[in-house]
Order: sequence, then structure tokens, then C-alpha cells
Amino acid sequence: MPKRIANIAINTPVYSLFDYQIPSNMDVRLGNRVNVKFRNRDIVGVVFDIKEESLVSDGKLKEISSLVDNTPTFSTEYLSLISWVSSYYHHPIGQTLQAALPKYISDGKTIYQEDNVPEYHIKQNKIFDYSSDQENAIDKISDNLEKFNCFVLDGITGSGKTEVYKNICEKVLRKNRQVAILSPEINLIPQLVDDFIKISEVSQYHSGLTEKEKFMNWCSIYKGYKKIIIGTRSSIFTPFNNLGLIIIDEEHDVSFKQQEGLKYNARDVATYIAKSMNIPIILGSATPSLESINNIRKKNFIHIRMKNRVSKSTLPDLKIINMDNKKNKTISEEILLEIKNRLDKNEQSLLFLNRRGYSPVIICKNCSWIPRSKDNKLPMTYHKSKNLLICHHSAKCIPFKNICPSCGNKEFINIGEGTEKVEEIISNNFSNARIIRIDSDTTRKKGELEKIFKKARNNDYDILIGTQMLSKGHNFPNVTLVAILNIDQRLFSPNIKAIEQLAQQLIQVSGRAGRYNKKGTVFLQTSLPDNDNLKKLIKDGYENWAKDLLAYRKSLELPPHKNFSLFKAKSRDRMYANKFLENIKGTLIKSKNIEIFGPIPSTFPKKNNLYNMHLVVQSNSKKDLNYALRDCINRIKNITYLSKVRWSIDIDPIDYD
Repeated sequence: MPKRIANIAINTPVYSLFDYQIPSNMDVRLGNRVNVKFRNRDIVGVVFDIKEESLVSDGKLKEISSLVDNTPTFSTEYLSLISWVSSYYHHPIGQTLQAALPKYISDGKTIYQEDNVPEYHIKQNKIFDYSSDQENAIDKISDNLEKFNCFVLDGITGSGKTEVYKNICEKVLRKNRQVAILSPEINLIPQLVDDFIKISEVSQYHSGLTEKEKFMNWCSIYKGYKKIIIGTRSSIFTPFNNLGLIIIDEEHDVSFKQQEGLKYNARDVATYIAKSMNIPIILGSATPSLESINNIRKKNFIHIRMKNRVSKSTLPDLKIINMDNKKNKTISEEILLEIKNRLDKNEQSLLFLNRRGYSPVIICKNCSWIPRSKDNKLPMTYHKSKNLLICHHSAKCIPFKNICPSCGNKEFINIGEGTEKVEEIISNNFSNARIIRIDSDTTRKKGELEKIFKKARNNDYDILIGTQMLSKGHNFPNVTLVAILNIDQRLFSPNIKAIEQLAQQLIQVSGRAGRYNKKGTVFLQTSLPDNDNLKKLIKDGYENWAKDLLAYRKSLELPPHKNFSLFKAKSRDRMYANKFLENIKGTLIKSKNIEIFGPIPSTFPKKNNLYNMHLVVQSNSKKDLNYALRDCINRIKNITYLSKVRWSIDIDPIDYD
């Protein structure tokens, strides 16, 4: 009788599967979780393939110890998804699977089954009066629910994209199929749940849940008990049961890209899943990503515009305030006056500054000493409310003693501003106003952010001050003033997507103003009012600005017209990081249709006591790029000093950090 060999994925930084012999009395099939011995440890693996031969000699070939489940846990389609993600993002297959699963499933816990499953039903909803834009979008998508199409729902803030989602969702549910809805941020999920629970029961999946909650919800999705799944990027890996539609809300958001470990983009993985399952996917945004606009241009995606607000309210007026000669560089007198006017009318104001803390840099008035992080030599941000100096890159913090360790002086100058400083200025000017600061420092407790947003919608606050948490998807009916306080630094960022992100953020934040019957106004403070990008964005709008940026990037052969990747190396010794990448470069340079730049230092050359170096690898051909990287990975194990370097590959990177 021929041998039966199982190819098993194991959570280890090795790119191949591992061979184990299947005992003659064991019924092992593809997708089974199995217990195996690996380097003298008992661990759980997953069977990806079964064959009759192995390159491992009989004497060294170990047997599978036991089955975790009698029937396969994972479908062949799910195994194919994990294999594709591992291959495309050049990440070890065992670690790819580990990243996709909740801990309890990886550890071999038995899949939970409900004894009394509530009968699934769709709730009756009141008839909604759709706008012509909404009806057009619904008609176009509804006619194509039985096959793959990628729809870019390009709707301005307040145009009613969520009602379109709900209408299409209900149609898919009536076919007894699941709907997956992805949000870029956990803080947006409660609002989505409130919207979709009106249709049917909802299952959530995101990092804000406990491991037990994630496991229970994963099992519920797996068994098909819940038909609507709402989550962040990791929810794209839940094992859907008869999936019929995927919705990516705020598809432009860079939060869909994982930055550590498996560096996947959930939007792109979702598109792959939709295509492989032959189901539709909706990418919704008021500011579509350049990748999506480029795919529309190439006729790969279907463009649906929604350019009118459902409330018939007009878009807010956008006014620029030149801060170049202002005495107060944090908040201009014009904005303070506008806030007073809103308070007099019982309307809300929103102040946006994408930097928490009190001051990003403090400096000794006597000797110019600046507190810097020991891990990366970057200036530490002063947090006045906690009297701490915090490095926002390594999260290390130390008490601020208000004494210069260099000269003993007790006087310091604050350079720049964060949300704490803005809150202080506003409190001093409007002592009777109800003010709330919304950033990661004030919303750490579970459920706190949801409570704040609910109060804001109920008009319990007069002035909202916050970071990007305020810019995405939230609906504040009584906000008629939005002030964007400082964007100048980001106009010249070296990161690939910096200018695109800035434009998207400006449009998204502006969209919080005047969403109902009250006219809104947006003020943009800048010392660079003549910047070409700002002028173009304000004069011609996001769509025309984005088309120009696409053309400019094409002339420079930059993404999305070129396929980019980063080979990243970290080491306690800069020499080893550089030497490793030079070695990689020597291998890659032999590949066809490949361009290589570097090694170059990261945007943050030193972080957590490690030197960071990059090698930029690009090609016109995605196939040639992947082949070259795969060939290079196979040779890395021969590098003698490999233990001194941590390396990774970032496909379709969003920055150079």
C-alpha cells in the first residue's frame, strides 16, 4: 500500500509546507487540523495537500500524532486563499494562516456549535425615499448580483452611500447568502452595526474583541448562523459560509493595509476573494484611492457617482486662512470669532489637528537641549495633562521633571502644537463651552469612544477637538463649522501616499460640516496658501485633482502605474542591515525587468534600538517582480550572518517607515 504524505502548514518563519506521514488508521483530508511533533513541541498544523512521496527520508519522516477534528475545518477554497495571500505578499504560509485565524482556532480548540440556533430572518423596514443618485446606484449594482464586478461607489459625504449598502445587502440576504462589510477603524463599527442590525442580526470581528469573543463570532460566521459580518481588515479572513457580497467602506483608507507581520491590504484581498467566488464587491468612498481611479480608467472597475447630498444641503464653503503673518500660530482670530458665532446659535464646531499631545517638541530656553527617545533619537512629544514625554514611534514614556538635564535650567519653549494645546486655548477663550478632546489619549477605555460620539450626535458638546478619529464616516448633524488647523508639514512628506492621504483627509473632515439643513463652513489654516496641490484641490475638486496626480505619477513611473515593493532589513548594527540588502541587490540585479534603488535608510532610520534600511524593488510586470522576489527568498537561507538581521518584504507599500 503506497504511503500517504500530508503537506502541513506550521506557524514558523519557513516558506514551505512540512511533510508528515499519515498513519494507516487515520482518515486525514485537506483542511484538517492535526496535532504534530515539531522541534520537540506538540503543535497544531493544517493539511494543505496530500501526496504519495516525500523528499524526506523514511527514517526522518514523522507521523501525524492525531486529528483535532474528524471532519476538515477549512474548505479547499479557504486553503487556496491562504496560499495566494502567502505567495502574493511573500510571507511564510504557516505564519500567514496564523495571522488569519483567531488564537483559539490556531491552538486547536473545538469549533463551537450552538444548540438552539435562532431562526434567521430579515427584519421589516420602512420604505425609504431614495434620491435619484441612490436609485441609479442601486439599479446598477442590483442588475449584477450574480457575478463578479467591482463597483466604485464614489459618493460625496452625505450622499447616502450607507442606504445604498443596506438596500443591496437586503437583496443578497434574501438569497440566503452572507454579506461582509469592512470598515477601516474600530470606532466606525458601532455606527455601522446600528445601521445594519435594522436588517438582520450582525456578527462583529475585530481586534477590540476578547479572544473568546473572536472565537465565538468566528464560529458563528463559519457555521452560517449570522449573515451580516462587520469588521476591520482582519475580518476578511473569516471563513464565510455562502458569501454573496463584500462592501469596503472608506476604501481609500490606508488602515486597510497591515504594517507589521503579514503586510496585506484587506481591500485587495477582498477583491481577490470576490473575483474567485464570482460575487460583487462595492468599494465606497467620497475620495476614491488612486488605485481605484486607475482601475476605473482601465475599465477594470465600474464607476458609480453620487454627487448630491440626500438632505439637499449644499457642500460647505471652504476658506483658506493665511497663517504666515499671524501672531497666534495655533488658532487664528477668525476661527475664534466663528466659534463664538456658532455658540451663539447653539451649533457645534469641530477642530481637527492630526497630532495628539501638547507639543511635539520642547526645547531648553538656555542651552537648546531637546528630549529625544533613546530608541530612535527622535524628539519626544510633551503631554501636559499627564506631565509625560512620550515617543509616538516606540511608545516609550518618561516623566517630565521640568529641569534640563544638560544645564539645570527650568524654562522650556514649546515648539508646535497638539490637541492638548488646542484644547487649552479653546478652554481659555470659551470657559462656559462644553468641550471634548477626542484622541487616543482620551479614549483608551473600551466603549469610551462610542459614548463620546453618541453624546456628540445628541448635541451634548459644543466644541469637538480631535485627530483623524473625527475625520472618517461620522455623522454630526449640528456641526456647521470645521477648522483644519495645521497641514503644512504633510505637504512635503517623503511617503508615497502622503499627499493623497492629505487631500482625502481634507475632503473627509470638511464633509462633517453642514450635513443637514444648516449651511456649513470649513476653514483651512496654512502658511502655504499658494501651494499648487492645495489650490488645485480647492478650485477643481478631488476628482480632477486626483486625475492630474495620476498623470504626474505616470510621468515619474510611480504607483499605481508601477509595481513597487520594499525589502526591509533591521539590525542592531547598521553595517549588517546594509550588507544584507547589498547581498539581496546582487541577487535581484540578475532578474529581468527589475529596477532596484538603495539600500537607503528608512524614514525613521533608527527605531526600537534597531537600524532600519530599505531596498526599493520595482517593475512594470507584477509577474516578473514576484518571480524575482521569490527566487531571492530561496537564496536568503545561505547568508551566513542572517541571525543578525530581521528582514521582511512589503508588497504595494504605503510608506517608507
